Amino acid sequence: MPLAAFAGSALAVALVWRLALVAGRIPRMTLLLAGVVVGYLLGGVLLFIVSIAGVERLHDVMFWLLGSLRASDPGLVTAVWVLAALGTGRDLAAGARPGPPGLGEEQAAHWAWPPSAPSACFSCWGVC
Repeated sequence: MPLAAFAGSALAVALVWRLALVAGRIPRMTLLLAGVVVGYLLGGVLLFIVSIAGVERLHDVMFWLLGSLRASDPGLVTAVWVLAALGTGRDLAAGARPGPPGLGEEQAAHWAWPPSAPSACFSCWGVC
């Protein structure tokens, strides 16, 4: 199940990226709008799946969607935290400062953050 969820999310990211691509570039506004559209479409698919789920599973599905880790394998949760810590450690070792990634120059100046400074994000993507 977690592997299928990861694969589905990776496909959703690829779909958003492809929809946002305009003449070889990805404008921020187009990326945002493509993400909203794909999010609404996949939300509808998810709602359909929840609606056909059996009554006995509905309670577990809803709590899982709300972020509950009650039914999760403790080893899986530990693996995600380890990967996230390794990715963050790798970013910090490479010279990235902890902070929000992708700030524009105006926002960076507002938060007294040098816009050219790379930033580390606590994420398991850093390991890949």
